[in-house]
Amino acid sequence: MVCDGLAGAPFPMAGDQRLEQEGPSREGTDQRADLSLSCCLNGRLSSLPAVLQALDRLLIRAGADDEVRGEVRLMAEEALVNIVSYAFDNDAPNTIHLHCVCTPGEVRLELQDPGRPFNPLDVPPPDLMAPPEQREAGGLGIHLIRALADSVVYDFRQGSNVLTLIRRFACRAAA
Repeated sequence: MVCDGLAGAPFPMAGDQRLEQEGPSREGTDQRADLSLSCCLNGRLSSLPAVLQALDRLLIRAGADDEVRGEVRLMAEEALVNIVSYAFDNDAPNTIHLHCVCTPGEVRLELQDPGRPFNPLDVPPPDLMAPPEQREAGGLGIHLIRALADSVVYDFRQGSNVLTLIRRFACRAAA
C-alpha cells in the first residue's frame, strides 16, 4: 500500500492501514504551521510499527526533542495496544482511527475505535508501592499515559470511543 507523506511524496507502508501526513515540505522543523497525521489501522498489532514510525517523523518535523518523541510514541503505543487487545469481542479486524495534530509546542493525539465503551479514566491508579506479585495484572499502560500526557480526555460519541491525549513541549530551534 502507498500512503501520502509530507509534501505529497508517497512512501510505502506495511500492513493494511492508510496514513496521510499534511504540512509544509521545508527541511528541518517548521514551527509556524500545523502538521498532521491521519491513520486508519486494521486493528492488528502488526500495524503499529509503521504508524509509530510515521508519528515519529511528524514529531521530528514539529521540533519535538528525543524525550518528547519517545513519550508521545509510548502514549500512542500503549493506547493502541489496549484498543487492539481489549476493545473488540472477536479476532476480526476492526478499524481504529488515529489523528495527530502538531501545533507549535503541542501534540494532540485523537484515537477513535468502535469497540466496547471503555473510559480509561475510570480505571483506578495502580498501587505502585505494593509488591509486584500482589498487584493486579495490567493497568500500567493507562498509568503511563496519564503520567506522560498533559491532558487526557475520554468521550463516547456516535458509537465510538474517543481518547484525546495532549502533550506540550518546548520547540527546538530550526537547524
